[in-house]
Amino acid sequence: MTAIVNGNEIVLTGTVGGYYWGEDGFSSADVFMALLVVGHDQDVVIRVNSGGGAASEGAAIHSILSRHGGKVDVVIEGWAASAASVLAMAGHTITMAVGAVMMIHEPSQITLGDTVDHQRTISQLNAIGDASAEIYALRTGKTAAEMRQLMKVETWMTGQQAVDAGFADRVSAANDNPEPIAFAIQSYSNVPQNIAAMAAARGWQPRANNRASHQSTTKSNRRKDLSVTTKTNAELFEQATQEVAARMKAIMRADEAQGREKMAEYLAYETTMTAEEAVALLRVAPKATEDEEDDPFKQLERRRLGGAENSRTNGAGLSGSSHSAKSAGPNLVANMKRRHGIKE
Repeated sequence: MTAIVNGNEIVLTGTVGGYYWGEDGFSSADVFMALLVVGHDQDVVIRVNSGGGAASEGAAIHSILSRHGGKVDVVIEGWAASAASVLAMAGHTITMAVGAVMMIHEPSQITLGDTVDHQRTISQLNAIGDASAEIYALRTGKTAAEMRQLMKVETWMTGQQAVDAGFADRVSAANDNPEPIAFAIQSYSNVPQNIAAMAAARGWQPRANNRASHQSTTKSNRRKDLSVTTKTNAELFEQATQEVAARMKAIMRADEAQGREKMAEYLAYETTMTAEEAVALLRVAPKATEDEEDDPFKQLERRRLGGAENSRTNGAGLSGSSHSAKSAGPNLVANMKRRHGIKE
């Protein structure tokens, strides 16, 4: 993962949700664990240098940072584009380093299927776009409609422009800022000329090419599979369900989960980590104390489930509801276990 903890600083570089594309990056689970190391009531500096990534992960990280008990200061080093700009809005303060840029735009997604599938994707993208626009609006004091318009034209901002528009609070006076992270900016449509020139000079490759290559290989494999398989959709669904259940069991029943049950539940039911990755995290994590009130993971988990409101966010979050850990946590875990056939 690329979520580096250095004292009370967390450095986030690379693709947001990089595991979606097999790229170097960071996930919401990485940020959650990093905050656990820092301490849930400690002030923290989040240093961001990311060209974006998965919109859902950006929103999840924004939520996690918004619920952190201490003060969150975000510093944009290099750039905060797309999903990275969403998570940056969680800062009590947002500082743009000299030469840093910020970009907001409409979410995008590839759909394979009929008209119903494409219409469903349009609905999903509009929902994600509206949610992101609300986050930007809360930060800037402007309307969500105004933010959505800026997103539609893909708006790039220098540090001072971001400050002037309300997306950031100040521009740093430091002169030793890192270069923007290498990212396939060819997938964006309105890239400033200086950034495009930098990408060309450094030979940054389009992420879309990697994705297209992966999709081409996947389609080819699909055609081969279809020629030899007679499995029905129900059978394929059952197979996928069994694989998910096996992953959850592997995490929950690992020796490393003993004394770290709450953490294991979170990794098993609320992240997409592989069993091997989750067990590796459990192995190095401290065991819970007997007194729940002294256990930072449990306190942070309760906050994440809605136990504490933060005045600088929209309270209940994008879902519009808030649940206590006592009611939501155990029920969620129990329901997931029943759903996937996991016995105690």
